Amino acid sequence: MLLDMELEFSGFKHSDEYIGTHNTTDSEIGRGTFSDVYSTEILIADEKKKAAVKTLRQPLEGNEESYIQLAEVHNLRRFCHTNIVELYGISYKCDKEGTKYLQIFHGIKDGKVKIADMGVAKEVSYILGTLTGTPSTIAPEVYHGKLYGTEADIYSLGIIMWEMWYCDAAYSTKEYNFLNMNEFADCIKEGKRPTFNTGFAPPSDLKKMIETCWSSNTTVRPSAENVFVELSSWMRI
Repeated sequence: MLLDMELEFSGFKHSDEYIGTHNTTDSEIGRGTFSDVYSTEILIADEKKKAAVKTLRQPLEGNEESYIQLAEVHNLRRFCHTNIVELYGISYKCDKEGTKYLQIFHGIKDGKVKIADMGVAKEVSYILGTLTGTPSTIAPEVYHGKLYGTEADIYSLGIIMWEMWYCDAAYSTKEYNFLNMNEFADCIKEGKRPTFNTGFAPPSDLKKMIETCWSSNTTVRPSAENVFVELSSWMRI
């Protein structure tokens, strides 16, 4: 798809000489539900820059999948943050298989975590009571089918912090192994959470933060800013 075309968009020029995909199987760095991502180089103002190219496996056809991909482009164009990938641009190619689509991102550096998947991002004021996400990190209000906001993300953060401390997946004990989705959701709605191993419990401040983040009461969960400030203060100690 990329080897025989020259792309020009967003003020940047990219050609197969610099796109770095002559051996795409060697440069593949990830796969998603709808697309593949490759490591590449692009030429900007006569300077080679490392980037990532995301290509769709199927052509855009005006379906839900196409909407998700285009919504991701819309969302990424609006963000400018050190931990979110910057979108260089998009390109379409029309051929016998239909319209294919790719995105090119920059800022891909070793050891630096960046958010790259914005396909299901929505305005906070428009978040519906839809059930999406990894089951173990879904907040109880989401399982209840209620409208939810950023507090649901803080709940997920609490679960993830527990997993990072214990280097284990939440709810991986045998009592949860044979539950179906509805049974597991009932456990979360009833207030069940991962347990803290007394032999390797986190420091009291971290334990308190985790428990506050995954509280069933959304009003007591901290904001993302408060979590950041608190964690940053610990790192300076």
